[in-house]
Amino acid sequence: TRVGYSQWNVEGAVGIAPPAVYYTQYNEGYVRNQFLFERPISLGFFLVVFWPLFFMFVIKKRGWQNALWRGGMFGLIILSTFSRAARIAWFFQTGILILMQYQGKMLKVLIYGILPMLIIFGGIIYVGRDQIIGRTFSNLGHFKMIAEAIEKVKEKPLRGQGAGTAGPASFQLVNEGYLLNRQPRIVGVDDGVIPTTGETTSTNKMKGLKISKAVAYNPENQFLQIWIEYGVLAFIGWMVLYLYLHKVGYTAYLETKDIKKSKQERFYSYIILAFSLGLLGLSIEGLVLHSFVDRMIVYPFMALFGIAYAVYIKFRLRSSE
Repeated sequence: TRVGYSQWNVEGAVGIAPPAVYYTQYNEGYVRNQFLFERPISLGFFLVVFWPLFFMFVIKKRGWQNALWRGGMFGLIILSTFSRAARIAWFFQTGILILMQYQGKMLKVLIYGILPMLIIFGGIIYVGRDQIIGRTFSNLGHFKMIAEAIEKVKEKPLRGQGAGTAGPASFQLVNEGYLLNRQPRIVGVDDGVIPTTGETTSTNKMKGLKISKAVAYNPENQFLQIWIEYGVLAFIGWMVLYLYLHKVGYTAYLETKDIKKSKQERFYSYIILAFSLGLLGLSIEGLVLHSFVDRMIVYPFMALFGIAYAVYIKFRLRSSE
């Protein structure tokens, strides 16, 4: 009997399977880096949300050699996850950070920073292009799922289909808490688990809930998932709160440029700006993934964002007295 893995026991448990190993293709290709996280995309979420904070306090104003070295190493770790969403979000964030930090030195940044990094990363991507960008099933699958999600939205656009009808939670709901596989499954009351490939009406009694049309479904888009589950009114409300956090970040950015502000005031503004850019990166990944439902990342990130924002507001109120 082998000593395996249990999510409840960090030392492992006898007879339990070890952690999943994720590849760029089904059971073949390159092993994707997931570090201590559940999945490679979770590591990608973590790196993306905290990259702006890392840039602000480890790279900013420490010379282009330091920026190239530390930023390049950070980028290589992101590449090792083989998460295309994480790479795109990281490049987008980095572009914004460079524009904010080196506005008057763009030619030097282009020659000594951007071009070398493009050559290095471009070479790596070219060598591993079949496993990095040529994953045909995955590429087409994302577009297909988004198209299906739009049709789901049209079915009940105003009030939605209900919590747990889309996204990772739907798999847990239908399969009584176990994500058996990515194929839709239906759990009947007496007939056990019945594989299906379409919308089939069934009943699943779990924890006192009676659920009809219990089909596990992933739209592979965080924004569409919210709309499908809760409808347009709830989606608009969610977007208002979401955009408010970006407004807070933009206000903080303007304060970092205000020479009348004290050094401590600008320090707190940089922290809020970093968290806002981290949220933006997570949102970019959410266009093709369910980035806001990864509790391993979202809970600590939003908790830290909230604490930082509370301190920021408290300090601003104290400064205005």
